[in-house]
Amino acid sequence: MASMNRNQGQSRQRGSALIVTLAILTALSLIGISAITISKSNLRLAANLQFQNAAQNESESALAVAENWISTNYSNAAFFGGTAVAGLYPVDSVLDPLTLNWGDANSIEVTGSNGRQRYVIEVFVTNRTLPSNSLGNCNTYNNPAPCPKVNVFRISARGTSLLGATRVVQSLFAARQNT
Repeated sequence: MASMNRNQGQSRQRGSALIVTLAILTALSLIGISAITISKSNLRLAANLQFQNAAQNESESALAVAENWISTNYSNAAFFGGTAVAGLYPVDSVLDPLTLNWGDANSIEVTGSNGRQRYVIEVFVTNRTLPSNSLGNCNTYNNPAPCPKVNVFRISARGTSLLGATRVVQSLFAARQNT
């Protein structure tokens, strides 16, 4: 009889050990699933930031192309009442780059960018006299001379990454007038 009671006690202990083990395995499984979920979220966040950075790089590259274009084409007739050209706008154009459609009818595509880089150029101010200052003194060598006049252009550039993240940047660019 004594041996019978001993076997019953051992079987009860084995059952409770199984329940404790299952509880621990369940807890570990939940921790593992949580870790995988957090890891996937972090991966998506990192990828999203990477695509936003790519869009920023595309927009800044388009801005540089536009600034280089202005440096040689600052007197283009489209800016000053001549034939209208898509992407080139005269003074007092009402243009909002954040709501602009950014198509061929109203912006300029950077060559070879497959539509990921576009820009528009507006004449912001005309005949602006540069002020004399310590960096650009108009009276050099004690000879009085007028400060040059410039036209100021506002450039808005849009860049898009491969998965559609978009960034818009703007700059003001002054070009000296020919006198």
